[in-house]
Amino acid sequence: MSASFRDTEDVFAYMQLNLVQATFRGEPQRFLKKSAFDIITTKQNIRLVIDEEESLYLNEEELDTLVDQVARKGKRLFATCVQGSIPMTCLKLLLEKGLTDADMPLAKDHCPGTSPKRNFVSSFIPNQALFNTAYFELDGYQDLKGLTKPIEHDENKLIGRGAFGSVYEVHVHPGYSSFADVSILAFVYGPSS
Repeated sequence: MSASFRDTEDVFAYMQLNLVQATFRGEPQRFLKKSAFDIITTKQNIRLVIDEEESLYLNEEELDTLVDQVARKGKRLFATCVQGSIPMTCLKLLLEKGLTDADMPLAKDHCPGTSPKRNFVSSFIPNQALFNTAYFELDGYQDLKGLTKPIEHDENKLIGRGAFGSVYEVHVHPGYSSFADVSILAFVYGPSS
């Protein structure tokens, strides 16, 4: 599936239509569908949004470099900026500071300057959870701390108990796991969970 956007507002509207709500251990989890994330973070759409930014003065070579950098290391930062109406100058400054998607979640101390600090704290910080979503690998372990969990979990669906904890049935949202054709899984909560 693909989508065609005219401007940043179209990208933002598409994001709003593709936000998902799930519940994990009684906590609401909001995130963007993986398929929608992949669409909005194509080089073409990154270029559209960055090129539309009036406060960025880039020649063609600088624009190409920034688009490539965002596509390689800052797709989640980019999506967070679009969602929070954060200027692309902020995204450029974050990348220039050496911050990437791997550094998420960011804290207020990561704000790249003084003037947009209020917007960064009130808009970027809370919105980054929409795009800092766990991805589950087959036979893998992932610390879920600080990540949005794309899991629908009902604590009433206990499968069993064992030496390592309680086992529950969970549903992982499509696109957020490497499991082929599986959406219902067993999830173990250990003694420290």
